[in-house]
Amino acid sequence: MNATNHNNQGRVIITSGRSLMALAAAQSLGKQGIEVIGSDCIEPTLLSFSKYVTKNETYTSFKENEGQFLIDLEAIIHKHRPEDDRPYLLMPIFEDTHIIAHYKEHLPDYIRIATPAAEAMDRVYPKKNLSFTAQKLGVQIPDTWSVNSREDLESLLPKLPFPVLIKPENASGGRGIEKIATKDELLEQYDKNKEKFGPSQLIQQQVEGKDYCMTTLFQHGKLKASMAYKNLRRFPTSSGSGVVRETVDDNFFKPVTLELMEPLHWHGIAQLDFLWDENPDHAPYLIEVNPRFFGGLFQAMTSGIDYPWLNYLLHTSGELPEKPQAQLGTKTKVPFAWLLGIIDENMKLSDRFDLLTKAGKAAFAQIKEKGIQEAFRNFALEWQKTGKAPDQVPLGKALEEAQIAQSEVFTSDDPFAGLGFLYALSYLIKYKKLPPEMDF
Repeated sequence: MNATNHNNQGRVIITSGRSLMALAAAQSLGKQGIEVIGSDCIEPTLLSFSKYVTKNETYTSFKENEGQFLIDLEAIIHKHRPEDDRPYLLMPIFEDTHIIAHYKEHLPDYIRIATPAAEAMDRVYPKKNLSFTAQKLGVQIPDTWSVNSREDLESLLPKLPFPVLIKPENASGGRGIEKIATKDELLEQYDKNKEKFGPSQLIQQQVEGKDYCMTTLFQHGKLKASMAYKNLRRFPTSSGSGVVRETVDDNFFKPVTLELMEPLHWHGIAQLDFLWDENPDHAPYLIEVNPRFFGGLFQAMTSGIDYPWLNYLLHTSGELPEKPQAQLGTKTKVPFAWLLGIIDENMKLSDRFDLLTKAGKAAFAQIKEKGIQEAFRNFALEWQKTGKAPDQVPLGKALEEAQIAQSEVFTSDDPFAGLGFLYALSYLIKYKKLPPEMDF
């Protein structure tokens, strides 16, 4: 139950309530006295356990039936319409942002929609659109080719500079991205991706560099807030999301960011992914734009850039505070996933799940007695006993790194929100993969 005094503050509907991004947004807005309504196509979700959420609703998945999704969403909007004149806002969080942006004119005019303009989003999403836009604006990106069939790919093979990357056009969270060394391997992976994600794929030049993310909030093309972070560890290691992150100086990424986003008159949240070889004489390569909230939202908020609150102000009053400054060196981690990142760096997870299961069961048994943080630490130590030697699996170093990183989800002021994440952990141990409703 939410004990926050809302007074006459606003009311916000948040979508994709299963996600860590949604939880971070709900906690941000709830602490400001905003009434938060959670929603998703599944239940329960992470928002179901948060004290900052007053009610949770369900809608049809837009991937199953886009029309019904919009009908359900409008019903939720109508159900929770305030009886007074407080600000009322729909704040999409994840992949539905693009759809809602395109249909915002069809939604009730008594609710404001916190998305960038659909026309601007279409310039950078899906991924192939970003390639066209970046080339037109002179923004440095890796060479990129779009294919829509196996025949397209076969005709492209002679000109490809292997190694290359293959990327599903519309997937997120690193899903389906693979580094490819040979023509035969590329054809095989294309067939796999086509089966799972559809025929539209991108083939991209492989460039070397470290993984950096630039987070932003624009107001009609003017940069109002920004921070950058470096992914110290990812899961899966080759192409997944950051699970241990550190805030860095964003000045090096601003010129490219402004070069792309100012001409689009961007209005709202966006995150830009870069690869940079850390040579000050070399410009970073722009890899991707997420025209919505992003996996490192908790990282940004912990660093002092409260994007959900700023996004709320942007789309209600339009009055934003002076540009906040991020606290450099801030580190955060995603519980348990940071440890999977360590394991994945050193061995195939499929070969080690017996050990994960053993250590995971022990951790669950200790949660009530010793607390969540101690249980996860013991999980790592137990796995280390039965795993490879420390010089091959640097768990000791990873534990030291994680100790100074603030843990996402498990916050002292919203303790029960972690129950949703423990569901994902138990599913992972049992089925050797994340639950389908949380696999992004």
